[in-house]
Amino acid sequence: MIKVYLAELGKKHPIISAQHAGRECYQASNPPLTTEYTSKLPVESALHNSGHHTTLEHADHYFTFQIEGISVADITLGLHLVGTLYNTSQRSGRYCANMFENPEIDGMLEYVRQLWPQTTAEAMEKIEAYLRQGFDLYNDNLAKATVIAEQKIKFERLYASAKTDYRKLAQEQMRMFVPMIFPTGLVFTVNLPTLESLYKVVWLPGMRTAVNLMKEELLKKYPELAFMFPSLPETTLINPCFAKIFGTEFSQPTMIATSPSVVLKSVSGELLVPEAGTEHPVNLMPFLLELMNNNLFQLKTEVMISLATMGQDQRHRTVKRSLPRFQSSFYLPPLLQELGLAGQAKDLFDTWRGLAKDIPQDLLACLAPYGAMVKYQKMADGNAFLHEGGKRGCFAAQEEIYQLFRLLREQLIANGSLSDEALRAISPKCVFSGQCAEGNRYCGRDFSVIKNEPFPLRKV
Repeated sequence: MIKVYLAELGKKHPIISAQHAGRECYQASNPPLTTEYTSKLPVESALHNSGHHTTLEHADHYFTFQIEGISVADITLGLHLVGTLYNTSQRSGRYCANMFENPEIDGMLEYVRQLWPQTTAEAMEKIEAYLRQGFDLYNDNLAKATVIAEQKIKFERLYASAKTDYRKLAQEQMRMFVPMIFPTGLVFTVNLPTLESLYKVVWLPGMRTAVNLMKEELLKKYPELAFMFPSLPETTLINPCFAKIFGTEFSQPTMIATSPSVVLKSVSGELLVPEAGTEHPVNLMPFLLELMNNNLFQLKTEVMISLATMGQDQRHRTVKRSLPRFQSSFYLPPLLQELGLAGQAKDLFDTWRGLAKDIPQDLLACLAPYGAMVKYQKMADGNAFLHEGGKRGCFAAQEEIYQLFRLLREQLIANGSLSDEALRAISPKCVFSGQCAEGNRYCGRDFSVIKNEPFPLRKV
């Protein structure tokens, strides 16, 4: 007869939780739920050093850290870049409409001094001038972009709410001028093996500082876990692999891009279509037997998008990505195009690229403007692809990532590898089942035209 007990191991010491899980694996009978520490099963030698790390994942299963003052770059190009075994709730550059208007430039300069102490006074002056150039562009044009956003919304979204925050929509596109070294905050949740791995492989100074502080906070409460975090040699050298994000493309003449780009590399396997309701509000697709063969479907693409949109793209952690490479292009969203800011965008981008001769590559990457474009390849199985399309084809999604989905859909239609039913299934709920999934965030589209023109060009 099946029996289930609420173990609540997470409320106990991580060592005790790991010991209990280890006994479950190595004993023929159910181990007692105890709060007593015992040396009969040494976690370090018997579990950790033997590679049996799943036992350590029962320790509160995850540890949650509140992180403040870390740069956006140390998240997008750091904590979120490679590993996917985390959960993040990050302060939104899309929704916190006032966060860029009164920037603490002195604080950003101090961030550089603390983490790159070798930076010369002359280089610091150039960095400060670059930061002020970007924020001046942002603040000088935000009000004008807000007026245009209101005009475009009333045209594109017939039933948009009277409470629509046009300033937020303008800010979303104006942030292309903001440097990625801008400070932000997040709630970051990881399990013990993931935190140990991050501690041992960090590649950016700010990322190293954040992970070290997480480790110190953990060891204050659980000093017995120190064996997972041995002393590491101090180094100021950039990780050789990280340097590969600057390739030959970066040295080409500056280009102003008015659209992201996507190239459909390959489609293989059959995409099984889920029933309506299995994708929202809870994504059931990875757990349904009838969709299990979607694990064998494979979609490969190559994208070129801004760093702002790369941060959005990283939210889909079941999609695999290659190392990004900086391009010589700056993304100019529709509102910035309407304002005629291509020349100013090029000047800012060239100012940033000009810093390359004065500062190390990791600092250059962290100073990149949100609008700097990167290229990388993506690979998704069927269920990951269905989930991503349902979110990013929505009119409430960020403008650039919506355009990316729209362009991919056009290539899939031309490729002919997906049925009409499958094409509807990779779409947001309003296209797939005729209902909006966003609730109070309903975009305001005219549903009567969705059938004939489900994915029109949009300005906001």
